[in-house]
Amino acid sequence: MSDLLQTAWTMLAQVAQDSASLAGAAQVTQEVVATVGAAAQLTQEAAATAGAAAQLAAPVIPAAPAPHQPGMLDFVAQTDVVGKTLFGILVLMSMVSWYLIFVKSLSNWRIRRLSTRFLREFWAASSLEQVENEIATHGANEPFSHLASHAIHARNHHVKYGAVRLEEKGSTSAFITRTLRKVIDEETARLENGLTILASIGSTAPFVGLFGTVWGVYMP
Repeated sequence: MSDLLQTAWTMLAQVAQDSASLAGAAQVTQEVVATVGAAAQLTQEAAATAGAAAQLAAPVIPAAPAPHQPGMLDFVAQTDVVGKTLFGILVLMSMVSWYLIFVKSLSNWRIRRLSTRFLREFWAASSLEQVENEIATHGANEPFSHLASHAIHARNHHVKYGAVRLEEKGSTSAFITRTLRKVIDEETARLENGLTILASIGSTAPFVGLFGTVWGVYMP
């Protein structure tokens, strides 16, 4: 019995000694792993420091500017006084032309609308007195109402006063006819106002542009 106990005790002592040896080996292994991790961290820090130093030492190359696309202003800036003057004249002609186009278009649309309404009311009226009252109430703001107003006024004047002046000589119908022709000429001139300027610009602008082209080719 004593031999068995002694043998068991010996085995327990050996097992305890082996466990202590294993614990020491594990501790040593952990220390080795920690040392290797610290060395790797130091290596990464050294690599980062070397990369930053290389980036600072590398020359800074500026980005290439985007290519400039020449435009109309660059062309005008490179011309002389004659070229700038011709360009200004063409721009002025263009502005005047577009202004007259828009203004005349709007004016013609307004006159056409008012004339259609007046003619409808004129032929629907029962007498010239009613037409005269309508013109006196709403005003004569388009060519046909002007024509009717002057014709009615000429008839009333010639019937009431007769041929007082030389231009009023003749019959009432002849006097009214002359008055109507005069009013038609005035209204036609008023409606065609500005068309002369457009015609002049349309006929001279190509020659101004051609002269500018020849001047630009001739000058260096």
